Amino acid sequence: MAEILGLDILVTQMILAIGLALLAGNAWATLRHLKGRPPPGQRGGFRPKRAAFMMAAGILMVTWSLVSMLS
Repeated sequence: MAEILGLDILVTQMILAIGLALLAGNAWATLRHLKGRPPPGQRGGFRPKRAAFMMAAGILMVTWSLVSMLS
């Protein structure tokens, strides 16, 4: 059933998209912080360790999904 619907590749592509979003969003936030431009309406401080962890998780998800798609 999964082969008919293509769910295996769909799940892999969804994980790739989420990983890329984690990586790009946290990289963008880090760059904005380094340039001294916080987002408008920001209510908290920048957490560099959290951003680094989220980027690492994004890299892991992207790597896993690309390896799964190419193998």
